[in-house]
Amino acid sequence: MKRKEFVSLALTMLVLLLSMLTGYVLLSFVYVGSPFLVGLVGLGVLVVSVFLVVYLVKLRKLIDEVDEDENKTQG
Repeated sequence: MKRKEFVSLALTMLVLLLSMLTGYVLLSFVYVGSPFLVGLVGLGVLVVSVFLVVYLVKLRKLIDEVDEDENKTQG
């Protein structure tokens, strides 16, 4: 994966995170039912958000390692 592809993936995940958070905020404003259910959905959004951020950080480290290895073999 090249840096351009990583940036594209990171922007796509950022849009996904923002849309999930916006949806959750709108749900919490509109939903009149159980606050436990709203909290449970919020917890789900938080778990998915943390997973995506950790995935991006690990992917970034992997890309940097591959770039360093390519530079060592070329140099």
